[in-house]
Amino acid sequence: MTKRLAALAAAVAELGCEVALISGMVNMYYLTGTIQTGFLVLVPGQRPLLAVRKGLQRAEKEAAEAGVEIVALANPKDLPSMIAARGVAQVSRIGLELDRLPYQSALRLLTLFPSARPVDVGGALRRLRMLKDRFEVAAIRRTGEVWVKTMDAVLQSFEPGIDEYELTLRVESASRQAGHQGLVRTHALDFEIFLGHLLSGPHGAVPTRFDGPTGGPGVHPATAQGAGHRPIGPGDPVLADYACAQDGYIYDGTRTFVHGALGSRLQRAYDVCRTVHEMLQTKLRVGGTVAEVTTSAFDLAEAAGLEDHFMGYGVDRVRFLGHGVGLELDELPVLVAGSTQALEAGMVIAVEPKFVFPGEGAVGLETTYLVGEGPPEALVDYPDGVIALGGA
Repeated sequence: MTKRLAALAAAVAELGCEVALISGMVNMYYLTGTIQTGFLVLVPGQRPLLAVRKGLQRAEKEAAEAGVEIVALANPKDLPSMIAARGVAQVSRIGLELDRLPYQSALRLLTLFPSARPVDVGGALRRLRMLKDRFEVAAIRRTGEVWVKTMDAVLQSFEPGIDEYELTLRVESASRQAGHQGLVRTHALDFEIFLGHLLSGPHGAVPTRFDGPTGGPGVHPATAQGAGHRPIGPGDPVLADYACAQDGYIYDGTRTFVHGALGSRLQRAYDVCRTVHEMLQTKLRVGGTVAEVTTSAFDLAEAAGLEDHFMGYGVDRVRFLGHGVGLELDELPVLVAGSTQALEAGMVIAVEPKFVFPGEGAVGLETTYLVGEGPPEALVDYPDGVIALGGA
């Protein structure tokens, strides 16, 4: 934690801020090891202060090794005096998580520092979190074992003709029993997801507002994503896309199942997905770029004559190939063709080539990789072919 705090303090100083106030739950946990209501007060050159409004006893226990001073905060109006006690009587530039902090909350804080100009530190935090240390990689790897058991549950729970929603209930129950914490945190505004999406046949091609190539009908317009009600029939592709989370950290992966055999076009599309992952062995490494990896994948889809179905269909296609994962599902980097981001050691990226065919369904293959000097390391070992579902 102390290295992370030092790195953020250096970023705050580089931005010209006398102080930064961190209140987002995920950032708070990343920097201190606890998620309680309050503010992490960072003054470059001073010991960080964790001012807690609710959950003080838990903070004292959980953040004991973080190297921060932990105090009770009766009212946010006390923040200026706390900061003044650290040698900052006048704040001209204050760092805030403007990428996530609600406008109204930001205004309230700024009324406490009327001469201060707000500066975004959210971007610096996201870039800091983009590179995982060995403890984080180990945590994601452990979560990957929960994902493996979740995929196994698809095989073990399937029965011919089972309702898609019923299969989802069985799989998600097994996932929770395997250690899934239930919460899958995301960064983007209104980007909601439960445990994942299990979609069969035409449901895999139902368009939604969900920021991904698939989404599914859900059981009601109020949720508008995930499984719906339909019996799974012979030849239906079953796309199991689950983001498993344990001890805060997320592993994201997708496999395609089928009861019987896939149609020839669906199988050909799935073969392209595997080819994309083969391409990653040479391009998803230090020395490569996000743009090169993404462009290569879209080129493979075009060469197969399937570009209109790659990463969605029609106006609902998305232009990314994958995304970072960690404490949130949608971390940096995002694999998009227009990015200038170089690939760096310590990035953990879920790469998810998928094809969507209206009236037929979706197929895809997603694996979470650790980027290094050589070929990327898949953080779990699981079959990458189309997986046959049993039953008479």
